[in-house]
Amino acid sequence: MLLKLPQTKACLYLYAFAMLVLQGWILAHAWRGISEGLPDFTIFYTAGQILRTGHATELYDNNLQKIIQQAVTPIGLVRRGSILPYNHPPFEAVIFVPLSRFSYLTAYLIWAGTNCAIVLWLAMLLRRHVLALRHLPARLWLLTVVTFNPVFIALIQGQDSILLLCCFALAYISLIRNSEFTAGVWLGLGLFKFNLVLPFVLPFFLLKRKKCAEGLLVTGLSLFVLSLSIVGWRALIRYPQYLWGTEQDSTYLWNSAHANQPNLRGLFTSLLPHQAVLRTGLVILGSGIVLLGMTLVWYRVCSRPSSAIQRGFGISLLGSVLLSFHLYLHDLSLLLLAIVIVMDYLSQAPSISRGVKGSAYVFIALLFCSPLYLLLTLRYKELELMAVVMLALFAVLVRDTLRGQADDGIETARATGTLAAG
Repeated sequence: MLLKLPQTKACLYLYAFAMLVLQGWILAHAWRGISEGLPDFTIFYTAGQILRTGHATELYDNNLQKIIQQAVTPIGLVRRGSILPYNHPPFEAVIFVPLSRFSYLTAYLIWAGTNCAIVLWLAMLLRRHVLALRHLPARLWLLTVVTFNPVFIALIQGQDSILLLCCFALAYISLIRNSEFTAGVWLGLGLFKFNLVLPFVLPFFLLKRKKCAEGLLVTGLSLFVLSLSIVGWRALIRYPQYLWGTEQDSTYLWNSAHANQPNLRGLFTSLLPHQAVLRTGLVILGSGIVLLGMTLVWYRVCSRPSSAIQRGFGISLLGSVLLSFHLYLHDLSLLLLAIVIVMDYLSQAPSISRGVKGSAYVFIALLFCSPLYLLLTLRYKELELMAVVMLALFAVLVRDTLRGQADDGIETARATGTLAAG
């Protein structure tokens, strides 16, 4: 295997250290903006302040959010020209109530440190559950994960994408341990970003995977009750309208760059900026095709007891990112898990052709190339082009899955590896 060669490891170390230096330079230049309150963490800190001060029923009141952000991050508010609205479900705001007791910068640093710890823990956890990549040194795993650009952006923005990555990773581990209900629970806990979770779990409902669906529904219902107890009926009923409003309001800077989203919506918006009807039709058609591909893969994988569940999980994770209506660079942290899973089963499946493997590895290399993200976001502002790479990888993997079944070889390799490890 190529990754076992000393020259390859040396190149990976060199690349990881170079990316670490580059990201340190970016962080140094972004520090002023962080201290002024420009990161996305502002929305969570604002929500925590609202709940802690007893105004939970006004969680989605822009005027109250503006008052808090004027008091906490006045320079950031002026530089943005608008508030950063809290557009997440009510239950997530509970996490940030303790942090709201600290100053903004202190709370940001605590949250960033927590996210770093989660990322490092996940790296070591995943290392124990991937057979083909397990031999790589732990320090190389840690460097590679931290220097993956979407993960770095999630850390620097103070976003919650790392938590979602954690939920998906634990759901994956639960599935390969044949604990579908627990997997459903973990996916349910990720519903604070339901735009990414719901596309992923839809095939489970279509294929009547009851245990996973039950875990998701139990968790989702519990979080709904928690949200209701926090903000009350009126605010909860208003939330969908508020969410849609924040997505359409042109005063928020991100709404001027829908074409910069690395999903199907962003891709077709970039290709057809002035043809809304045709664009919408193509997004719906493309989404239907991707969802069909995800469903067929799960059907093919789950219909064979000897199949490795990783194939369906990795492909569906790619599909979910493409299907998500709202998606930005930090959300692509999920690609880290998808890449690890896909590389693991590609490395173990002897029946996959060289052409398929070669194509898949090229697309994976592009998805993992941090400088490419920097160029597309900072220089060209064309991040939607990453959707083309994801779509190509998705198509290659789905086509190979439907044409033949390489999972028996994977299971044999996994069993052999487990016995050897024992």
